[in-house]
Amino acid sequence: MERIEATPLAQQPAATPAEAYATLAAAGHDIAWRERVTARIPQPDEREALKLSEAAVLLVTHRTTYDRATGRPLILEETRLGAETAALTYAIEAQPGEAAR
Repeated sequence: MERIEATPLAQQPAATPAEAYATLAAAGHDIAWRERVTARIPQPDEREALKLSEAAVLLVTHRTTYDRATGRPLILEETRLGAETAALTYAIEAQPGEAAR
């Protein structure tokens, strides 16, 4: 919360991701993202809420929005969905001056 205190996000925590990103950019943050994707067996309540079959695997994505200049995290989003019907698509673009890793 300390990183968003001076932005409208402090008063509107239910903002959509696109609204949150725009607000952070307008507040002067040079935002970028990191994502981590994992899979695991769902808990019974997750299986029920997501209407997953007994054999389903749960796909979990964690997206961290961070300030590129400082490296400090700003937002963490978690998405859970059944892996048997999921497809993740990423557009990856090189940043000018970014060294190959």
